[in-house]
Amino acid sequence: MAKKFPPGRCIHCTRHFEELTSDHVFPRSWYPDSTPEKMEKWQVPACRKCNNEYGRLEEELLLLLGVCLSNSAFASLGMGARVVKAVDPSRGRNDRDENARLNKGIKLVQSFHPPVKGRPVMTLGGDPSGLAVSIPTKSLKRICEKIIRGTIYLHAERILSDEHEVLCSAVPEAEDALFDLATKKFGATFDRGPGIEVTWARDPERPPCGLFRVVLFGKYVLRGVVMPREKMLPKHD
Repeated sequence: MAKKFPPGRCIHCTRHFEELTSDHVFPRSWYPDSTPEKMEKWQVPACRKCNNEYGRLEEELLLLLGVCLSNSAFASLGMGARVVKAVDPSRGRNDRDENARLNKGIKLVQSFHPPVKGRPVMTLGGDPSGLAVSIPTKSLKRICEKIIRGTIYLHAERILSDEHEVLCSAVPEAEDALFDLATKKFGATFDRGPGIEVTWARDPERPPCGLFRVVLFGKYVLRGVVMPREKMLPKHD
């Protein structure tokens, strides 16, 4: 059930609104079938514009990430089947919905390609044939930042202001031993079932700054840093 939030600031754009919607930090459609039925899902306040923009982004990413996941693994149980349903024209509510699903399926199949080095997008292997799926780094960074902002709101009761910036890494299957070691050693871990796990190593001297390690579906690792925004120095003639 969607939470009701009083007038206040949107967690994403940080502007004040008299009416706020409930935005799921981890998209509702991304929770695998192994998620406990009665588990409370993370929700945060968001303006309607930001909520709708993230909704479209999350729908697109679900198809790309989903085809790279195991449909039977506990942390991604049923995700593959969910992708198939999303592009199945026979499940359309009307002619328009049928055509939309068909076009999504065609676009998804056309995105498969042999792995190529040097592409300006991330490549995630998941197809037994050796084909890969390209996922825009910008989209992954936006999802990582959304989860970081949501974690800070839920566990520090704070909305990031313009005084801080979020820097995210979108190399979901790369290793960063030093970063991961520091995050795990000094951080606290929060999770919502098997689909998402967030580890936050806070900077005690500069809250809410710190390191973040986000694991999606037990497979994709995203990393982020929250730090004070550098102030522009005055120019001298």
